[in-house]
Amino acid sequence: MKRKPNPLEAKRRDPQDLKRYFLAVAEFWMEAIRLQEKRCEMKHEGSRDFVADVIFYLVAVQHLREIARMASERVGAAKAKAALDAFDQRWPKFKHLRDLIEHILPPESDPNAGHFGVSFLPGSIVDLRPGGEVEYLIDVRDANPSVEALYKGVTEALQSGTT
Repeated sequence: MKRKPNPLEAKRRDPQDLKRYFLAVAEFWMEAIRLQEKRCEMKHEGSRDFVADVIFYLVAVQHLREIARMASERVGAAKAKAALDAFDQRWPKFKHLRDLIEHILPPESDPNAGHFGVSFLPGSIVDLRPGGEVEYLIDVRDANPSVEALYKGVTEALQSGTT
């Protein structure tokens, strides 16, 4: 599916300019990710601030994922695509979390089991299931090595002469 053109987007870009731009944006979003990692590790007693922190973490990582995808498609950065594929293999439901957050989709509900579905814990987004089963869709501490590897793959691809 071809996306609609954005009137604010540059019409044409030199591939080297795109690589520099993607690299700068990746560096920005990695700084945001590291900030949110720290915030997710903070104690939030009596507060729901942790929900905002994990959502902003999700948004920042999603932007890094998108940079990897765009670098692969627009400047042929195969290493960025490989890094994205490795991240998605480790965290297969991460890309779907964006839709849940962006489109404000409510959790499932059952008259006998109550609410279940995607929920937030400090530093984590989980899928609560009837019967008490919990699946961690993303945990900031556990995701950190995968996010760092994604960032490394993207930056190495964009900094190299061959992508």
